Parts: sequence; C-alpha cells; structure tokens
Amino acid sequence: MYYDSRGHEITATDNKAVASCNAGVESYIRFRADAMGYLDDAIALEEGFVLPLLMKAWMLHSARNAKYAPKIAELVGQIESNSGEANSRENDLLAALKFAFKGHGIEAVTVLEGILNRHPTDLLSHRLAQFELFWNGRSRWMKDL
Repeated sequence: MYYDSRGHEITATDNKAVASCNAGVESYIRFRADAMGYLDDAIALEEGFVLPLLMKAWMLHSARNAKYAPKIAELVGQIESNSGEANSRENDLLAALKFAFKGHGIEAVTVLEGILNRHPTDLLSHRLAQFELFWNGRSRWMKDL
C-alpha cells in the first residue's frame, strides 16, 4: 500500500513512480511549473498508474483550451481501462474529471466536496475544487469550501 505526501492511500506498485507522482502533485498544489514532468515520469515508470494520469488530465483541463480535449479524452480512456484497481478516492477524482470535462463544473465540485468530507486534509481535491469554482464564478462556495 502506498500513500501520498498527506497520508491518503494511492493505488500503485512502484516506489519510484509513487515518488514522482507525489512530487508532481506537490508541485501542482504549490503552483510550480515542473509538475507535468514529474507526472510524466510516474506514468513512464508504472503503466496504468491512475493518479498521475488523473492529474495530467486535470491539469490539461484546467488550461481551459479546446486543443487539449483529444488528449484529455485519451487520458480518461487510459484511466478507465486501468481503474479496476483504483480506490474510491481515485474513482471519485475520475468522476469529477468527467463531469468537469463535459462542462458540468458544479457537479464536478460536488463530487470533489464529497471527497473532502471523507478526507478533510486532501489538499489536491481542495485545489481542484477551487479551480472549478473559480471558473464557474462561485466565489461564496470557494470561501465556504
């Protein structure tokens, strides 16, 4: 069993891939420019590692550029084909991503908020929810979250 840097369970089999994924998530949370490189390393080290695939898709979605839609769809397909081993948090991150990708940001945040209700220290889910709320003009919900 592996855990992220905040103690949340992640589904993985390779120590180096987990370390790269954790570095990528931390970089993303801290608004650093090197997050995608770490996530790509984690994906290369462990094929089908759900969390870095999810993060890469979320990051591309967050760019709000239609040119990334085919890559996001490809990543979602990869995630779905490997999600049999995913835990409930990872499956919820995927469900939220699918809502957001289809333009249903409020539904996405509702799923992310459910994750936060179960895992209050999940800064990744919090950051993703804040981005979606920002783009949906929900400042009061951002404050409350």
